[in-house]
Amino acid sequence: MVGSALTAPERLRAYFRNVSQGPQIGGAAILQTLSDLSSACVDGASPARDAVAFSLSTIFGLHADDRSERPVTGDDNYQFIATAFDDLSRAIEFVCNDTSDEGAVAGRIVAALD
Repeated sequence: MVGSALTAPERLRAYFRNVSQGPQIGGAAILQTLSDLSSACVDGASPARDAVAFSLSTIFGLHADDRSERPVTGDDNYQFIATAFDDLSRAIEFVCNDTSDEGAVAGRIVAALD
C-alpha cells in the first residue's frame, strides 16, 4: 500500500515500481490507476513536468481503455513493457525529480512516449 504522506509524483513512482515487477502491469485497472496518478501530478508548478505527467496520463488511459474492451494476453503485456518500460520509467522519474523548467528534456520525453 502506498502511503498518503507521499507526494503525487512519489505515489506514481511507487505504484509503477510495484506493479511493473509482475504481470499485472498490463491490466486495464492497473493502467487506469497509473493514468489517474499521472494526472494528479499536473499541478501547475512546472510546465515541463505538467507536460510529461499529462502525456503519461493520456498514454496509460488510452491503453486502459483499449484493454478494457478485449481480452489481454501475456504477449500483450510483454509487448507493452518491452517497448515502453524504459521511456515510461524515464518519464516518471522526470515527473518526480524535475526542479526546473527543462522544456527540451520534457519535449524529448514526450516525443519518446508518442
